[in-house]
Amino acid sequence: MVAWDGIGIIERNSDIARLVRRRVVVNSALWPRQMVGAELIANSRRNMLDTLADLSCVDRQRRYTETVPYVHVPNELACQWDQHSSLMREQLWFRDSLSSVELDTAFAFDAEFIAFCDCFDCDLTNFDRLWADTRWSDIGLAAAKTLDAFA
Repeated sequence: MVAWDGIGIIERNSDIARLVRRRVVVNSALWPRQMVGAELIANSRRNMLDTLADLSCVDRQRRYTETVPYVHVPNELACQWDQHSSLMREQLWFRDSLSSVELDTAFAFDAEFIAFCDCFDCDLTNFDRLWADTRWSDIGLAAAKTLDAFA
């Protein structure tokens, strides 16, 4: 499946799509903050904070699951964070929109989240099993700490 994420074409397990996306990213990665609209910057930041809030709060995760029961919410949150992680790594305008403390804390969370996801191979388990896993609790605490850095 090919999808457009606003940055480039994404298709898992496709070298061609990765090359297309990489070319698009290279063309936009060096855009200074002044060339990117304030609305895009604000929305990107808000979306990242919303994802961190969802990851940090079991009640929000329950509401999310109830709101969209047909979606595997743990995987959805992992995909959302992956998008924010890509913005931090690949987009100068996004990095410039964050303070050094925010960026350092977000990168520290990113490393912890990647390590956590690596324990599950491709897919995270359902929330009923994740909520019982102390590693998921640690992710929630790390997400909350990251949110605090943005306050």
